[in-house]
Amino acid sequence: MQIYMGRGTGSAHQTVEAGKIEWSGWNSGFPTLFVYYTTNNYTNDDDWEGGYNSLVDGWCQDSETVFPQTSITGGMSVTDGTQKYLGVAIERLDDGNWWVYVRDHYIGYYPKCQSCETDTCDDETPFLFSTTGMRNRSATGAWYGEVFDNNAPAATSTDMGSGAKAASDYRKAAYIRNMQMATTTSFPTFDYVQNVSGTLGTGVTDSSCYSLMGPGFDSGSTVWPNWFFLGGGGDEETGCN
Repeated sequence: MQIYMGRGTGSAHQTVEAGKIEWSGWNSGFPTLFVYYTTNNYTNDDDWEGGYNSLVDGWCQDSETVFPQTSITGGMSVTDGTQKYLGVAIERLDDGNWWVYVRDHYIGYYPKCQSCETDTCDDETPFLFSTTGMRNRSATGAWYGEVFDNNAPAATSTDMGSGAKAASDYRKAAYIRNMQMATTTSFPTFDYVQNVSGTLGTGVTDSSCYSLMGPGFDSGSTVWPNWFFLGGGGDEETGCN
């Protein structure tokens, strides 16, 4: 489950992303916090070009308690029982850096310049993002679930969320709620996505394997102002191949 902010087209497409991932290579498959960025439309992961967490240069850690690539503590949601959630935000602040906010504080950032030590960009320390990309703002925000399998495009058995179909609803299927954005004119004030000028859209890459229910909107609620459910069991679903 993740949040994405992006801008740019073609090879100049740039993003900042964050969320939780479950992968056997990190923490034996336990839910793990991740951050990611790309400056080149995912064509290459390398220092100051793009990549996960601190595996490449680019991420500047600020928090002393919450780190990317560490297990998310506080328990997991239980089917038909207690539901857990993780609050995540991505914000470009006045310092020009793209900060990632988790739970109750900013944990780190992708810097304006290719350095965690200076905010002065020059020939030796150039800008990280381009002017047509993420240097000054994003153009698109997205919230979604994603699965990966080395055997793609063959169908995968990887569950999305709990593995329950989206229509299973609350306390069974995974969900994302309380999606907000700030515009260049409204920042630092955020508003629910249904109230922000622009185009709202939904999509499922392979609806025979995974599903989506929603979105729903209730601007009068501060807990569930907007939401959608998502999930599925991959090739365990009828017709998924």
